[in-house]
Amino acid sequence: MTSKGLAKEYGLPDIRVSPATRPFEPPKTFDLSVARPKGEEWDLGFSDNISVITITGTATIKINTLASGEVDLTRVRKITGKFNRIWVFNTAQAGKTLIMLAGRAVWFSPEVLQTRVSILDTSGVEVDPVTKQQLTPLEKANEHNIAVVAATDILASALAPTNTPCLFRVMVTFDDTAVFRVITTKGGNPQRGDFNSGEPLVAYALYIFDHLIHLGDTVNYQFMIGSNALVLRIQEVKVAVQ
Repeated sequence: MTSKGLAKEYGLPDIRVSPATRPFEPPKTFDLSVARPKGEEWDLGFSDNISVITITGTATIKINTLASGEVDLTRVRKITGKFNRIWVFNTAQAGKTLIMLAGRAVWFSPEVLQTRVSILDTSGVEVDPVTKQQLTPLEKANEHNIAVVAATDILASALAPTNTPCLFRVMVTFDDTAVFRVITTKGGNPQRGDFNSGEPLVAYALYIFDHLIHLGDTVNYQFMIGSNALVLRIQEVKVAVQ
């Protein structure tokens, strides 16, 4: 099918294929009223673009191998990488349809498809379209110049991870010198761990600490004398991108 024919059939102003590349595969329509619990395979040959033209229901795909993570097509318009096959998964949804286009160096002129498109995980965090790794840290705490009671939890509520396993990255400055520690609780059992090899932090010095968090963990932080936390920033970072 020509670019003009494809544009006319799917109501798009224009579809262009860059010179000296293999033509794109014909658009493929999936009737989502048919359940695909084990996935329907689509052999793409060699492609570097997968685009969602229309989706009126919900569906996911796995790319290149059934062992890969699933990508939610309701959150994606375009994926780039190296692809040879995908599998489409969906529950039965009467009257719902999915139409996709795949090929090499294919792009669309409508503005919504020209802009850079991200794949999001289930928490809405941007992930790399090929590796599925989380790219954007999650803010867990952002405190500024708060009073700290000696050997008492600094945060009003313990922090729990959004994605596990992960790192909590802690940036902190106090206006006094003492030991800074994390209290990790799992199954109702709290355990302490002192940062900086148990050595007191220097007043007004800026420190950054990383510590691992796993499923079921909650954490809080303590400073061993009364003082002020001038800066306390805590981010959740996916371990795989370290």
